[in-house]
Amino acid sequence: MSADGGPGNREVAYRVFAAEFEDATVSFKESDEERAPNYVISPTGGRLNRLFSVGVFTEKAEVGGGQMRARINDLTGTLVTYAGQYQPGPLAFLENADPPAFLALTGKARTFEPDDGDRIYSSVRPESVNEVDAATRDRWVVRTAEQTVDRVGSMAAARLSNLRGEALREALVDAGLTESLAAGTAIAVEEYAPTSEYLQALRTRAVQAAEVVAGDRDEVERVDLRPTEGDDDRAVLAELATVDLPEGEATPTPEPESEPEAEAEPEPSTEPIAADTAGGGSAVSEPEPETETGSSTEPVVEAGAESEAAAEPDPEPEPEPEVERSVEPEPETDAEPEPEPAADSEPAEADAAVDDDEFEEFEPGEFDLDEEEREEVEEQFGTDFETASEFDPDEESVEPETDAEPEPEPEPEPEPTEAEPEETETAVAESAGDADPGDVVVDVIRELDGGDGAERDAVVEALSERTGADAEAADEAISDALMNGECYEPDDGMLKAI
Repeated sequence: MSADGGPGNREVAYRVFAAEFEDATVSFKESDEERAPNYVISPTGGRLNRLFSVGVFTEKAEVGGGQMRARINDLTGTLVTYAGQYQPGPLAFLENADPPAFLALTGKARTFEPDDGDRIYSSVRPESVNEVDAATRDRWVVRTAEQTVDRVGSMAAARLSNLRGEALREALVDAGLTESLAAGTAIAVEEYAPTSEYLQALRTRAVQAAEVVAGDRDEVERVDLRPTEGDDDRAVLAELATVDLPEGEATPTPEPESEPEAEAEPEPSTEPIAADTAGGGSAVSEPEPETETGSSTEPVVEAGAESEAAAEPDPEPEPEPEVERSVEPEPETDAEPEPEPAADSEPAEADAAVDDDEFEEFEPGEFDLDEEEREEVEEQFGTDFETASEFDPDEESVEPETDAEPEPEPEPEPEPTEAEPEETETAVAESAGDADPGDVVVDVIRELDGGDGAERDAVVEALSERTGADAEAADEAISDALMNGECYEPDDGMLKAI
């Protein structure tokens, strides 16, 4: 699985069982930028921006506001997805679909907490929903079970290690994990610290799901256990661990201690002591409300129309950016009125204020020129000169236009160009052009498909020739297409577009 990269790269759609996704309660943004992607951290360290799931469509219901709610069961639990006006494709599909049916769902991972509730719920905002066959569901279950077992193994190793934070992330990357999974695991260790009993139960359910597909059992056992509940035995963690990590010393403990010290530095600069309880100075407290608004907007999205920031389909992200904009300007507007009475806003309104003061101080006609002075001015500057009393109303109307000329200086063009790399996934994919293997991988598979599918090696070679990408990047594009539900493997080494 490829890591989610920088601008221009599409976020990987993770395969996660519903049993684990239901336990996810942690969400975060990598930066304070308005369009920075939102991530949901799963208890085993999956850093989920997008989710790919296949299961049985069991229920649908209209929930008001033009929204449709659907439930999809994947043997271990049930995923909930909401489609509204900003997801017209999935909404139309769900309105016309009748359960039961096998559905493949790709969408944005979300968490939300009701105002009157004490639990955080997870859901998926759909990007695409398609009907598939039982064989596709079975392949998804097997692959998801494999990846779940791998994540359980790396999480158990991280729990055993004393490394934390950036040191743990680097150690996990050195051990072979992707950047995305390593970063998610480092966060999950501190936020969840899942017990050995929980990890063991999660691994058992993944294996049982694969056994159901193989026909060795009828169903997956239900386990009512939260990530922090159950026994926590280091011997069990050692049995589950599949990654070798250095034990390390308790070096990460000073790191969190140094963070409060760094945060305490702005405290003298911020007069109110109440800011300390928010986590430091005003500069430190600003991102915190933003992350809170990210989670607080989730219930609004679920009750109305879900959408996001980050990274993705154009119509879908609209509601969240709107909510964030409505929240973020509040501190700014609070800050603006304060300097205005203190005359700090002179750069913005100095011209108008000074002009008014000047006209009020001087007597009319005080600076009128006599004929001799007028002739001297005309000879020096080669232009006619008029006193203020000689201006026609038309000429006065021209003056504001010349004053307004500086306004176009903040042209809107730089803003969209900066926002373009962080725009929705569709815009990113289009801007990537033919040079991105992910944009043409499905077309190449269709071209090379002789009926039984296209050979994976042939697809890699064709992608490399067409886009100039190396074999590793081409193979990575194929893996992403498989995880996104754009193609599947009818046989080993064969690919077929969906």
